[in-house]
Amino acid sequence: MLYWRKGFVERAASVACALGIFLGGYFGSRAAIGLPPETLKGLFGAFLFVTAAFLWRRPATKESRPVVPEGLARLTLISVLACGVGLLSGPFGVASGILLVPLLVLVLGFEQRIAQGTSLVALVPPTGLLAFLNYANRARARWTGKWDC
Repeated sequence: MLYWRKGFVERAASVACALGIFLGGYFGSRAAIGLPPETLKGLFGAFLFVTAAFLWRRPATKESRPVVPEGLARLTLISVLACGVGLLSGPFGVASGILLVPLLVLVLGFEQRIAQGTSLVALVPPTGLLAFLNYANRARARWTGKWDC
């Protein structure tokens, strides 16, 4: 992975993100399975509007970005933010990087490339694994037959 080789990955933050998204994705997908499709569709629409509004904000300048010092408190905050991102990823099937990268940049003061690289390393394993297993266990994953796309 190019980000890894170029040094644009914060390894400890990647692990903290992966753990948070892993847990959040699991519980988010479990919650979504019990919702009626109409409710899920409405929540997804609201999610898209809120996400768009969040991302449309004027970006912070480098001087105004908050920076959380290295250490356990920072990793804990990263895990909590990632868990929230995972909670939204599980039911909506969105790539967690849509929210994780801006949160790492705006809340934790990551440089953009490091946020992107850290997010990619953190998201590959947990993004869909537990959410997919939840859907598959409830017979919501279609393995064969007609695909309605």
